[in-house]
Amino acid sequence: MLIHINKSHLQVDTINSRDFINTVASLLPTSIHRSNIYKS
Repeated sequence: MLIHINKSHLQVDTINSRDFINTVASLLPTSIHRSNIYKS
């Protein structure tokens, strides 16, 4: 039972980190674009 709970917790962590990576990946181009505007 404990192993099953741990596995589901791991799955949730994996999904959360994937969503986080996707969010960061979608935000990065925007921040890079903004910093380029500020530089020029």
